[in-house]
Amino acid sequence: MLRLLPVAAVLLALGVGCADPAAADEEPAPDLSAAMMADLAEEIKTQMGAPRMLDTEPELVDITGADKRITYHYRMVNFAATDFEPGAFLAEVKPVVVGNVCRTPEMKELLDNGGGYSYAYAGKEGTPIGSLTVWSTDCFQASQ
Repeated sequence: MLRLLPVAAVLLALGVGCADPAAADEEPAPDLSAAMMADLAEEIKTQMGAPRMLDTEPELVDITGADKRITYHYRMVNFAATDFEPGAFLAEVKPVVVGNVCRTPEMKELLDNGGGYSYAYAGKEGTPIGSLTVWSTDCFQASQ
């Protein structure tokens, strides 16, 4: 999994830190607004150079942000959505995706602050195959 953002950039983007020295002992609530998630997604997209081929499959076509989530949109290059059994594809990729997200410190910052990462997959014709979202609880369950 690619390192997405330096930890400091994620902390800054999430609004972690205090502007008021008197409130230095209090943890401010991170900004997970739709606007902040969209800005963070744009930053990640620029850094990753999306759209781009990751290997022979899949193509990362977009990265968006909303609803406390960053969503990675993938399109299969050589396979149609009908080439996959419903649910089987997600059952196969979910453990890999969860493991990668949970082991990446820069991604864990958003999870620890109540956000998540979604992965949406489509066939080569653009028909959805399925999607999944990783939350901090998935990391806890994966470590058990």
